[in-house]
Amino acid sequence: MVQNLSVREATLDDARTILDLHVRSIRALCLGHYSHAECRAWTRDARIETYQNAIRGCFESLYVASLDSQIIGFSALAPRELRALYLDPDFAGQGYGKQLLQQTEDIARSQRMTLLYLDASLNAVFFYQSQGYEILRPAHMELDDGTRLPSMRMKKKLAPKTSNNLPAH
Repeated sequence: MVQNLSVREATLDDARTILDLHVRSIRALCLGHYSHAECRAWTRDARIETYQNAIRGCFESLYVASLDSQIIGFSALAPRELRALYLDPDFAGQGYGKQLLQQTEDIARSQRMTLLYLDASLNAVFFYQSQGYEILRPAHMELDDGTRLPSMRMKKKLAPKTSNNLPAH
């Protein structure tokens, strides 16, 4: 049985956990859609400062998803943009990604966002489609070293906020 996730704003104390989870998720869940070399390039320059700056709200807002007190995922929101949604590979395929996405969308609604755009990694396209996102066009994620990873630009119109989908902070 899938437990309910608790989603809250990330704190600076969460930065190392988020970094480690992000790297593990890419290396475990993206293989098959991206090569070993691409996954290494994607994670090679991961720095704790990147997550600390996001937590400070420099470019986006970071949220963590927990079961009990264990962080098992995170998401990042910028205006009209879902910048990230990652799950610990040990919890993938169990409904937790869907819960994290729904709660992140609720946070976006509470911020009066009516549309969310994202650049989905190829391994996540079907997941986002199953949650109501539509493909706009092929895109790419450009890494600091110039590596270009194929992705899909997607969007979803968010239904108006109701009393049943209040954000969980």
